[in-house]
Amino acid sequence: MSSCLKCGSPIDHTPGANGRPPSYCGEACRRLAEYEIRRINRRLEQLEASLSNLRINGFDHFMEKTQAEIALQEARLRALLEGAGDDGSR
Repeated sequence: MSSCLKCGSPIDHTPGANGRPPSYCGEACRRLAEYEIRRINRRLEQLEASLSNLRINGFDHFMEKTQAEIALQEARLRALLEGAGDDGSR
Protein backbone atom coordinates (compact mmCIF):
# COMPACT_ATOMS: atom_id res chain seq x y z
CA MET A 1 0.00 0.00 0.00
CA SER A 2 1.37 3.38 -0.98
CA SER A 3 0.67 6.79 0.50
CA CYS A 4 -0.59 10.05 -1.00
CA LEU A 5 2.26 12.33 -2.07
CA LYS A 6 0.36 15.37 -0.78
CA CYS A 7 -1.26 14.37 2.53
CA GLY A 8 0.36 11.02 3.32
CA SER A 9 -2.93 9.11 3.60
CA PRO A 10 -2.78 5.48 2.54
CA ILE A 11 -3.85 4.74 -1.03
CA ASP A 12 -5.48 1.41 -1.72
CA HIS A 13 -4.58 0.24 -5.23
CA THR A 14 -6.35 -2.84 -6.50
CA PRO A 15 -3.80 -5.36 -7.84
CA GLY A 16 -4.34 -6.10 -11.51
CA ALA A 17 -6.02 -2.76 -12.18
CA ASN A 18 -5.07 -1.12 -15.46
CA GLY A 19 -2.64 1.77 -15.53
CA ARG A 20 -0.19 3.12 -13.02
CA PRO A 21 -0.97 3.09 -9.33
CA PRO A 22 -2.36 6.43 -8.11
CA SER A 23 -0.02 8.94 -6.46
CA TYR A 24 -2.75 10.90 -4.68
CA CYS A 25 -5.67 9.77 -2.52
CA GLY A 26 -8.20 11.83 -4.44
CA GLU A 27 -8.95 14.73 -6.74
CA ALA A 28 -8.53 17.34 -3.98
CA CYS A 29 -4.98 16.23 -3.13
CA ARG A 30 -4.06 15.99 -6.80
CA ARG A 31 -5.28 19.56 -7.40
CA LEU A 32 -3.55 20.84 -4.26
CA ALA A 33 -0.32 19.20 -5.40
CA GLU A 34 -0.66 20.82 -8.84
CA TYR A 35 -1.11 24.21 -7.17
CA GLU A 36 1.89 23.60 -4.90
CA ILE A 37 4.01 22.56 -7.89
CA ARG A 38 3.19 25.81 -9.69
CA ARG A 39 3.90 27.79 -6.51
CA ILE A 40 7.25 26.04 -6.00
CA ASN A 41 8.20 26.66 -9.63
CA ARG A 42 7.51 30.39 -9.22
CA ARG A 43 9.52 30.44 -5.99
CA LEU A 44 12.44 28.66 -7.65
CA GLU A 45 12.40 31.20 -10.49
CA GLN A 46 12.57 34.03 -7.93
CA LEU A 47 15.36 32.35 -5.96
CA GLU A 48 17.43 31.67 -9.07
CA ALA A 49 17.05 35.31 -10.16
CA SER A 50 18.13 36.42 -6.68
CA LEU A 51 21.12 34.09 -6.79
CA SER A 52 22.15 35.53 -10.14
CA ASN A 53 21.92 39.08 -8.76
CA LEU A 54 23.94 38.09 -5.70
CA ARG A 55 26.68 36.68 -7.94
CA ILE A 56 26.70 39.80 -10.12
CA ASN A 57 26.81 42.18 -7.16
CA GLY A 58 29.34 40.18 -5.13
CA PHE A 59 27.19 39.29 -2.11
CA ASP A 60 28.78 35.89 -1.59
CA HIS A 61 27.67 35.61 2.04
CA PHE A 62 23.99 35.50 0.98
CA MET A 63 24.55 33.01 -1.83
CA GLU A 64 24.89 30.01 0.48
CA LYS A 65 21.49 30.60 2.12
CA THR A 66 19.84 31.13 -1.26
CA GLN A 67 21.38 27.92 -2.61
CA ALA A 68 20.14 26.02 0.45
CA GLU A 69 16.60 27.33 -0.10
CA ILE A 70 16.76 26.31 -3.78
CA ALA A 71 17.79 22.78 -2.75
CA LEU A 72 14.93 22.61 -0.25
CA GLN A 73 12.35 23.73 -2.82
CA GLU A 74 13.71 21.33 -5.45
CA ALA A 75 13.48 18.43 -3.00
CA ARG A 76 9.82 19.21 -2.29
CA LEU A 77 9.11 19.52 -6.01
CA ARG A 78 10.74 16.13 -6.64
CA ALA A 79 8.60 14.57 -3.89
CA LEU A 80 5.41 15.93 -5.43
CA LEU A 81 6.34 14.83 -8.94
CA GLU A 82 7.43 11.34 -7.91
CA GLY A 83 5.36 8.90 -9.90
CA ALA A 84 3.55 11.65 -11.85
CA GLY A 85 2.93 11.36 -15.56
CA ASP A 86 5.18 12.88 -18.22
CA ASP A 87 3.17 16.11 -18.16
CA GLY A 88 3.35 16.40 -14.36
CA SER A 89 -0.25 15.34 -13.86
CA ARG A 90 -1.98 12.18 -12.74
